[in-house]
Amino acid sequence: MKLLLVIALLWAATAQAFFWGVSNSAFQVEGSPKPSDWTEFIKKSGTIADGTNADKLSGFWKNYDKDFTYAQQTGMNTFRISIAWERIQPDAPSDTGSYTWDDEALAHYQKMVDSMRAHGLEPFINLHHYVLPKWLADEGGYLSEHFPEYFEKFSIYMVRHLKNVKFWITFNEPNAPTLQGYRTGAWPPGIKDDPESELQGNANIIRAHRRAYVAMKKFDPNLQISLAHHYRIFEPKSRFNPADVVMSSSANRIWNLNILDGFLTGGFTLWTPGAEIIREPKPIIHQNISKFLDFLGINYYGRYKIRALLKKPNVALEEGPNEKSDLGWEIHPEGFYEALKFCYKRYNLPIYVTENGLADSEDKLRSKFLIDHLQQMQKARDEGVDIRAYMHWSMTDNFEWSLGQKPRFGLIAIDYETGEYKPRKSLETYKYLIKKYGYK
Repeated sequence: MKLLLVIALLWAATAQAFFWGVSNSAFQVEGSPKPSDWTEFIKKSGTIADGTNADKLSGFWKNYDKDFTYAQQTGMNTFRISIAWERIQPDAPSDTGSYTWDDEALAHYQKMVDSMRAHGLEPFINLHHYVLPKWLADEGGYLSEHFPEYFEKFSIYMVRHLKNVKFWITFNEPNAPTLQGYRTGAWPPGIKDDPESELQGNANIIRAHRRAYVAMKKFDPNLQISLAHHYRIFEPKSRFNPADVVMSSSANRIWNLNILDGFLTGGFTLWTPGAEIIREPKPIIHQNISKFLDFLGINYYGRYKIRALLKKPNVALEEGPNEKSDLGWEIHPEGFYEALKFCYKRYNLPIYVTENGLADSEDKLRSKFLIDHLQQMQKARDEGVDIRAYMHWSMTDNFEWSLGQKPRFGLIAIDYETGEYKPRKSLETYKYLIKKYGYK
């Protein structure tokens, strides 16, 4: 009897509660006083749709306690933030290869982590959310031959010095900055129609993650390390049009599987139209590492209908018929279930939903969005999908990159002139749903 009691207590001590929380990113909620590719990009005329910049936001750098208090009061038990690389390492390594770090910035992040813990929140730390230090961008950014080494050094510095953090995300949506930076030109460095650079950037990001993962695990094997992958549903515009079907399958391979397969094993085959295929075999690692993800972070925002075209770019991305967010993105909760089921079956890793949300300035759709998406998530869990976290995007309104300040994703509205927080009704909906579904 005593043995059974001991076993039960040990199980209870090690069993992980389900994580309910929110995510944000440094630049989107605090801007940055340090030079980066984004601070330079914003200065260029016409780069931001509404002409705004990141100087009037929620002030998270100073107001983080306020966000954590709201999270705690809502019943959350986790919070995902990102590290501003340009704050931690504002200057390039010296010619002799020595690295200098900003201890004051590190100390501030430690205060954030300590505050999370004090509010009963498990910290999830995202190392890279699109923004590069200016010195690195000037050297070529993701295309620099030294990028994997630089990111490894930055990562190992953070895990060595930022205490009391178990969960780490290396890259948020790693294929997004390369697509937007080298194909659409909407993000830094603002280059259009350069699929070769897009693919080279993707390859370097995978190499960077691989090096960082090995170094971080060597320092502490108990760390849990992954990425946050933006998973999109792609469906043919017409299932009776073979060209639409083929293009839909190709879009799924390029966006959803290309880089994710590489992150898992460290070996990869990357391809995209107009670029030479990049192949790299799985590396030989002598630390019993067979894969390079401990769990799978999933960001889900919807689906695209794929229509084949006879002329370049040979494909059109269209929104489906359902209700739309302020950005015109289709709300498609059924695709959330589909994404969770597919990813778990393919990768057999625990799934942490690291982002899910919508732009809805009047808060007309967000409550129903939450209800419907969590219902689909519960359906997947009921069918055996090992889902361990749901993090909504996001707690407060934020700067939405090239779209500026107009899109409003927050459970809490921000008056950008006064800095006032105004909780939306959907925050109460989320509180109700957390209580409804519990922490099982």
